[in-house]
Amino acid sequence: MITITKLLDGPEHVIIHVYVLGDGDELTDEVLIDPALLSPPTQRLGVEEVSYDWAGFDATIQFKSGVIGQTMIWVLAERSNGDRCFKHWGNLPDRSGVDGDGKLLFSTIGLESGEQGTMLIKARKNVRQLTPDEL
Repeated sequence: MITITKLLDGPEHVIIHVYVLGDGDELTDEVLIDPALLSPPTQRLGVEEVSYDWAGFDATIQFKSGVIGQTMIWVLAERSNGDRCFKHWGNLPDRSGVDGDGKLLFSTIGLESGEQGTMLIKARKNVRQLTPDEL
């Protein structure tokens, strides 16, 4: 089970709180943030900060792509916690390409019944996509 609470939906940032409670099923490609549903809607997000605390499972966050495949951006390891700030590098942007829809997805690996965790994510709205020459 996953519960997502939007804490802020401002002109430049969105902040969400995520609570995970294992019920025996893995979570696969759960939508954490859909940029089309933000106010105002945005094209691309960039993850600036992630704070999390897990017990007994791994998790990943990634941006949704179409036929090319997912664009993995971060692994949140089992039995770990921490604050990850990516603002020093700008952010972790959506690099999913033209076939992506900008949704930030969440998946778990090894989530057992009764295990739980929490996470906060701060994302910047309207991140500019880099051209191939800039990569």
